Amino acid sequence: MATEYRSFFNIGLYDPAHFDRWPYGSNEYDSALYLSAKKRKCGWGKAAEFNSIDEARAFFNDWKNSSKLKMHIIEFKKYVEVPEPTYPEDHPHSLLKRIHQGEKYNVWVTAELWFKGQISTHYVSKQTLRRHRDILINYGIDIAKEPEQIYEPPKMKRDDVWHTASPKLKALD
Repeated sequence: MATEYRSFFNIGLYDPAHFDRWPYGSNEYDSALYLSAKKRKCGWGKAAEFNSIDEARAFFNDWKNSSKLKMHIIEFKKYVEVPEPTYPEDHPHSLLKRIHQGEKYNVWVTAELWFKGQISTHYVSKQTLRRHRDILINYGIDIAKEPEQIYEPPKMKRDDVWHTASPKLKALD
């Protein structure tokens, strides 16, 4: 399965009698008060997640205590599994996947470099290239010729903070 970095939203709660605005800073989100999927006050671990701001606002407005408390919508991001797109059998992605499953890693590297038009940067002996060519001809790839078009693999969708341990939190009102 492929993964994608997506935004989700939580509903933070606060009492307008005590606070004029959301009283928690970005490093205090785990100690704040939230609204759960069962429409109860809860901590961050049980908070309801929404795919859009409008969905979160509609959920809050349906809550019976919405007139007593104010909401603060918080955006956070996390990786979710998404299905991989389907490619035709003769597509470079499908061919590379089959080669990766059925052949040695070096053969797959040769095929990938050929599809990218970078076979000249592959520093292996002529004998190895000949052996790889014989194997790859079974997959319909002739590395002695230039590829018809250069294949650029799909890029992963990543955020600037993909390497950090905690999600990037952003408050929306």
